[in-house]
Amino acid sequence: MIGFWIIVCHLVGDYLLQSDWMAQNKRRSSVAAAVHAFTYSLPFLLLQPSFWAVVLICETHYFIDRYGLARYVVWAKNWLGRKEEWYLSTLVPAGGSEIYVAGRDLEELYPAGREANGVITKQEAKMCRTPPWKYCRETGYPPSTPQWLSTWLVIIADNTLHLIIAGAALTWL
Repeated sequence: MIGFWIIVCHLVGDYLLQSDWMAQNKRRSSVAAAVHAFTYSLPFLLLQPSFWAVVLICETHYFIDRYGLARYVVWAKNWLGRKEEWYLSTLVPAGGSEIYVAGRDLEELYPAGREANGVITKQEAKMCRTPPWKYCRETGYPPSTPQWLSTWLVIIADNTLHLIIAGAALTWL
């Protein structure tokens, strides 16, 4: 039964008590991340945890959200998975900044007409076993993963990390 209440406290703290300002700024501002971590921890007080459990829940929530640590967990997990060949390249749109792209085949990486749209290759595509961090830093997944999917998967990984830590803190501290 305690597992149910941990999930409820997590959902209330992470979604109902998180303002738009916190959500938009917690990755850029330590203050926004700290305010969010503090308000996130408040519902857990209803479970009468130890002082150290609340401290651990609050501090780890701060670091996970402030630095987007779930992205690193996802990326590391993907290194452990099946190895595939990836073609990597850096593209520069006309007048724009670099875009890192990765694909399983060159047609995916350079679809017909891309050059006509003003996108040029900064370096030739090269092959590697798994995309490096610079290609995956937004969500931990390679750019060839559909954005909606990689976004939801990193949100789920983030929630899983928070729930594991909260459950462990409330159980053992």
